[in-house]
Amino acid sequence: MYVHPDSKETVFLSTLKTENTNQLIVNYLTHTNLSAFKKRLQDKALNLEKVNENLYQMKSREANNQFFIDKDSLVGGTQFHYFKFTLTYDKGTRF
Repeated sequence: MYVHPDSKETVFLSTLKTENTNQLIVNYLTHTNLSAFKKRLQDKALNLEKVNENLYQMKSREANNQFFIDKDSLVGGTQFHYFKFTLTYDKGTRF
């Protein structure tokens, strides 16, 4: 994922640890329309399950990958499109 420094686009990376699982979370605010990205999520080769209009996921024994497209946000007069990726896996999982 590339974010040009002059674009005002933003990427937030965070982790969440619970007793049994770890989560890696990437939040991305972009100016780019996400309709092409959403179309790619529907590609059968990716084996993603469409949970609802804005949530796609792939579950396996080792991990759960989720792609979520949220509502647009207006920040400082600029419209951003919001995308979130979450990887959830059990502690001790090796990739």
